[in-house]
This record gives sequence, C-alpha cells and structure tokens, in this order.
Amino acid sequence: MPRRLEIEKALAWAFRDELPKTTRPGGRIKTLGLPAVWGRIDKFGELLELVDEDGLNQWGVFADPFAVTAPHPDAIAIAETVKALGLLALDLPADWDPLGDVELGDDRAAVLARAVA
Repeated sequence: MPRRLEIEKALAWAFRDELPKTTRPGGRIKTLGLPAVWGRIDKFGELLELVDEDGLNQWGVFADPFAVTAPHPDAIAIAETVKALGLLALDLPADWDPLGDVELGDDRAAVLARAVA
C-alpha cells in the first residue's frame, strides 16, 4: 500500500532529509567506513568549508558531505515536480484581482503585476 503524507511533510522529508544526500556539483557520495581520528577531523573541516563556499547541490539544498546513501527515488521525483512548477504558464483572466476589496490606491496595477510575476 502506498504511503501517504501531507504535502508539507512530503516536501520537508524530500528537501530536508533526502535531497541533501546528493553532493555538491563535482562531489560524490562518500563511504565513511571506519576512519581514524584524523579522518574525522578532516571531515569536520570539510563541513566548516560549506560556510564559506557555495555548498548547494543540484536540488538547491546544502549537500551533506557525510552522506553514505543516495536520495530516495521518491524524493527526487518530488524535487523534479517542484522544479517543473516553475515552467508552468499562468492563464489568468484579464480582470483577475485576488485582492478585491483591499485598498491599494495607485499602486494596485503594480502590486498585481508583481504578484503574477
């Protein structure tokens, strides 16, 4: 039976828990094994480097340099769906006004244009 989650929980799971498992561009998923003490210190140094560099991965989240598994396929499907939302074109009626009774004065047209954009 398929597991069902509320949309907010599914997005949090995908973007917070799973997608960080994809490393930064050019990186790879590392196998930790049983590193020596100095190996752990090196790993901590790599984590600190994320503060000073662009540590975002292909999904726009900070990569987990300690990940030992890839993201779950469902998380990747969620991310691809979210990305595709940006490709949708809005087909709104010319007289569309979601703010109806809100007083905006002369700025009304600019506010609505920004909302659509």
